[in-house]
Amino acid sequence: MPKLSVLVMAYNERNSLEAVCSEIEKTLVSLKTTFEIVIIDDGSTDGSSELCHRLAKKIPQLRTISHETNLGLSEVYRTGFKTAKGEWFTFFPADGQFPASILVQFFEVSENADLVLGYLANGRFSLTGSLLSFLERAMYRLWIGEMPRFQGVFLSRRRLLEDIEPKTRGRGHCFILEFILLASQKNYRIKHVKTPVRPRQSGKSKVSNLRTITSNISQVLKLRKTLRH
Repeated sequence: MPKLSVLVMAYNERNSLEAVCSEIEKTLVSLKTTFEIVIIDDGSTDGSSELCHRLAKKIPQLRTISHETNLGLSEVYRTGFKTAKGEWFTFFPADGQFPASILVQFFEVSENADLVLGYLANGRFSLTGSLLSFLERAMYRLWIGEMPRFQGVFLSRRRLLEDIEPKTRGRGHCFILEFILLASQKNYRIKHVKTPVRPRQSGKSKVSNLRTITSNISQVLKLRKTLRH
């Protein structure tokens, strides 16, 4: 069993995928730990799938799981939960916005933690995206109460999955919010780390848009009902 599973979330990220995986590999080697890199290809149509298989031949610790069609972020997380083999696991988007050096930051505080949550040091680069994100978080607080601070990347012990099983399905990130909320309610040890964010290497945001946020709001309302029972 590897020490760490890094799950790379890819949907039409051909232009940045190889650089992101290479950066993650170099960082993990520097940590001198056992690891696996798993690309979860969420139904890409831009040639990302073919690139994934080439990368698997280039990086011995890398493997690929492909969705036949685009299922959305929650299903990518769900697939990652099922496939991660490491003692610890984390998810990285394939657009290159989050530097792999975040893993070093996380491991520095992980000894006395079960879940390490990143939050953004310098905010988002799009004014529209920042505004939508702010409004979305405000609605979360209104409907389901205070949550542990989280934006971007997290690191979790795999054993939490034996005790926590999120029910959320859909396109947005509500699945992972439910996981974090349940971990908090069960009093797992949570650490917070301020992390950098940089401009994406290619493509457009698949998160900070009206369609995804509308889906997230719908999921949060369903989650609210679930938590009340």
